[in-house]
Amino acid sequence: MSHRPIQSLFLSVLLCAGVLGACTACGDEPPVMVAKRLDARTTLTVAGEPVDCELALSREEISVGLMYRRELPDDQGMLFVFTGESDRSFYMKNVPIPLDLCFLDTAGRVINIVRGEPQQREPKLRSERPARYVLELAGGWAERHGLQPGAQIQIADEVAALGLFP
Repeated sequence: MSHRPIQSLFLSVLLCAGVLGACTACGDEPPVMVAKRLDARTTLTVAGEPVDCELALSREEISVGLMYRRELPDDQGMLFVFTGESDRSFYMKNVPIPLDLCFLDTAGRVINIVRGEPQQREPKLRSERPARYVLELAGGWAERHGLQPGAQIQIADEVAALGLFP
């Protein structure tokens, strides 16, 4: 009996697991590996600047986030959309660039902003209180543009309705 079909399947799984893409939300379950790019997007006005954001909506997209990205232009970001407010905790495993993580409440108000350093593996990037959204921007963005806790970021109702993961 040949083992080629099993070897081929195993090789395919390994190849798919290696094609990832972003920042990782911590949780009780290990990150799910996905081999697709995010295609849902929105434009937010953050500190008076337009920011084109990829949307991380599903458990898989949230787990992958911005892993392996070598750059994040100043006018781009990623918005993690959850279904409700909860304490949020992120780490920077497999993220080779610094990021600013902005934790937002349901109304889109900035709760706190935390700087994520490349490859930081411990979940030290936490919301100070329950958050519904997390906006990831290039490292130092908040300071360069004067974004502070308490600032309002308008999240469209259509985007808010897209959250799939608590």
